[in-house]
Amino acid sequence: MEAVLIKNDRFKYVSEVAAPPEPKEAFDSWKIEDSKTKADLILYIQPSELKLVKNCLTAKDMWEKLESTYQSKGPAKKANLLKSLLQLKMETGSHVRDHIRKLFDIMDKLQDLDIVIDEDLTSVMLLYSLPANFEIFIVAIEFRDELPKLDTLRIKIIDEWQSPAD
Repeated sequence: MEAVLIKNDRFKYVSEVAAPPEPKEAFDSWKIEDSKTKADLILYIQPSELKLVKNCLTAKDMWEKLESTYQSKGPAKKANLLKSLLQLKMETGSHVRDHIRKLFDIMDKLQDLDIVIDEDLTSVMLLYSLPANFEIFIVAIEFRDELPKLDTLRIKIIDEWQSPAD
């Protein structure tokens, strides 16, 4: 949603950058742009979410309401994401790309909450989230002098998953 507002040069109306100006002429122009920003937001959200923002007077009010509803940054959100990351396990027979995507999605959400997890730790968590049929692969990675970079590890895991069983 933020990308749409930035593309349409409207993000300033939901951030602190474009507060309502004082002179009437400037305010009228601001109000038109704010209304366009509200329209962009309304077009982007689901119809069921309209009730959340129906009483908002400005685009900034709408943005803050949506953000507080969906982008909670409290301790419960952090705890749930960390728990999801620590308990993430790939089921035998499931698609490894989906599993890796899920792990990185959780990592991105944590990063949005200003929680950065070291790349080596992320690599170890990724390795130990793999099913038992990856055991030989995991041991081979563990006995290296250094862990491979995360992007390299991701490729190696996908290659291992795609290689035919011996």
